[in-house]
Order: sequence, then structure tokens, then C-alpha cells
Amino acid sequence: AHRTQSEVLQSLLTGGAQVATWVTIPEGFTAKQIADRLAQAGIGTGDNLQASFEQTSIVVGGTKTHGLEGFLFPSTYLVATDAGPDQIIKQLTGQFFQELPRDAAVRAKSLGVTVPQAVTVASLVEREAKADVDRPMIAAVIYNRLRVQMPLQVDATIEYALPAHKTELSFADLKIDSPYNTYRYAGLPPTPIANPGEPSLQAALHPSHTDALYYVYC
Repeated sequence: AHRTQSEVLQSLLTGGAQVATWVTIPEGFTAKQIADRLAQAGIGTGDNLQASFEQTSIVVGGTKTHGLEGFLFPSTYLVATDAGPDQIIKQLTGQFFQELPRDAAVRAKSLGVTVPQAVTVASLVEREAKADVDRPMIAAVIYNRLRVQMPLQVDATIEYALPAHKTELSFADLKIDSPYNTYRYAGLPPTPIANPGEPSLQAALHPSHTDALYYVYC
């Protein structure tokens, strides 16, 4: 099989032993999906990584996060095969801070939210949008609903609360008693529900100018 120069060099330096592997984390993956993807690549165990992601907090825009959901930036990483949870967290959150727009704190304040809350909005946008052009409008509708204390009614938040992913929600699912159920409880869910990419972060910080309370897919 054809190998790149960097792969050949790495092999020579390590005597042929694999010391790192490329791992791609898609936009919209949850912390659990990221943990599982890393474990599938032979890096750590899914349960240990997920526990570390849940139990570790960072400070974003002056506000402490509740775990790392939303702050593990989706990208392609070269990860050391013997990397521990701390090293992986440093790598993924380090990329998040690099990608977070420089005006994030100012923009979040102007929108009446903290930076972690803006990331939560971005995670909803990530899971709801079907195309980049939709993202700023979806973000605007979320902020408008928050402003008038109207339930967000985002299906993806209920999917996040359920023990297993479902392609279609039932009426019973819509009644689940969870702080992530945005049909029952007004306001944002307590944490992001996924790890958003750069387009969703930009949309959450630069929503469309509209008074709309609904968005419709064409």
C-alpha cells in the first residue's frame, strides 16, 4: 500500500511500531460517540473516556462548563495510541479554543448568553440544520424563543435525553421528564447536546436578524 513520507518517517523512527493513528470526529458527534470512535481506533476504552469527558470541566469565556459536551472540537486528529484521557482532552479542547471565534465573548454578551450557552445554541443548530444556509435562521429562532420564554421544542434535545437513539420520536418521548426535554421546559438544556463545528458556532454568535419564532425546511 502507498504510504506518505510522514508515515514512512514515523515508521523508521519507531522501528515499525505504530505510535499514533488518525481519528476523524464528525461535526455533531456527542461526547459518547467521540469516546466510542476513539476506542474503535484502539485508543483507550469508551467507558473510561466518556467518564472523563463528563467529569472534566473547563473555563470558556469566563464561565465554567458542566463537562466537555460541546467543547470537543470535531476534526481529524493524529492521536498517540497510548494517549490517556487527559492528553486527548487537551488535544480536542485545545482545538476548540483555536476555532472559537475571537469575538465570542462580546457576541455572546450582546445576545444575552454566556459563551458556553452560545455553544449550547450552536449544538442545537448543528443537530437541526440540514444546510449551512439554514444555520443563522435556526439560531435566530432559538434566541427569539428564549427571549419570549417559549419552549424551544427541539426534537434533538429529547433524542439526547433518551438512553438509545431513535429515528422517530413517539408522543411518550415528548413527555419524558428531563431537563433536556425542550418541549416540557423553557430555556436552554443544561449543556450542549453535541459537539458543533465552526459553521454552527458562527451561526450561534451571528444569528439572522428576524423576529421569527419558527423555521420551516423547504
